Amino acid sequence: MRITFIGHASLFLESRNISILTDPWWTGPCFGAQWWVYPEPFLQALDGRTPDYIYLSHGHNDHLHPGTLARFRGKSKVLVSEHLDIALPLRKMGFEVLELPEKEVELSGGVKATIRPTINDDTLLVVSDGKEVCVNLNDALHATPTWVQDRFMNWLAHEHPVIDYLFCGYGTASHFPNCYDIPGKDHYQTAVRRQHYFNSSWARIVQQLKPKFAFPFAADVAASLPQNEVVLEGLRMARPGPGRGGGAHCRRHVRGRHL
Repeated sequence: MRITFIGHASLFLESRNISILTDPWWTGPCFGAQWWVYPEPFLQALDGRTPDYIYLSHGHNDHLHPGTLARFRGKSKVLVSEHLDIALPLRKMGFEVLELPEKEVELSGGVKATIRPTINDDTLLVVSDGKEVCVNLNDALHATPTWVQDRFMNWLAHEHPVIDYLFCGYGTASHFPNCYDIPGKDHYQTAVRRQHYFNSSWARIVQQLKPKFAFPFAADVAASLPQNEVVLEGLRMARPGPGRGGGAHCRRHVRGRHL
């Protein structure tokens, strides 16, 4: 199994005779003109390549980005959960969409995928090729309450006692709480406390699942609105938590830009 980090929440996974691209976003901004990709994506890995499948975890524009998806229209099949209401607009865009149930499905040549919905219309992806297992949690668990994390970590540990590669987010696609101005509120400390929870959740998830290699991703963006500056500053100040843990393994096992 070969996994290349493209940028933000986008991975390019190759196993046996198939390839899967996850949550591609790199052509223009998302959430209107508020978020921009940073750093620039590692698109060289896709030169002359067309992924067989594109996995879309949920409907947020930094994961389901029409401008980026347009380059793959009519070329790649899209994988989504049957529990998400995003298949119809994707079909209107010209994609063949496979709505997967909550069970393992063989894609081709022994490569199997499981898409499991969590909460807030989000999903996680497990890819297994009989030798290695990759778990892509994107935004699905780190921002949830601990009881939700425990529920899905117990399921993962039961179904896949050995996880080779774990990708888990540690940021959030939200403006809250900095769009609310409350007397006495410290915007910066609120952002730092919030980000500390995400970092702690990342570490907790990794500690419990015990993958061979774990990577924090899906958090770096550039924001153009002033009210988001404090969110990004809180993220920058809190980043050393998960960020230092996966760096060496990332250079060794994941090609592309390092996290």
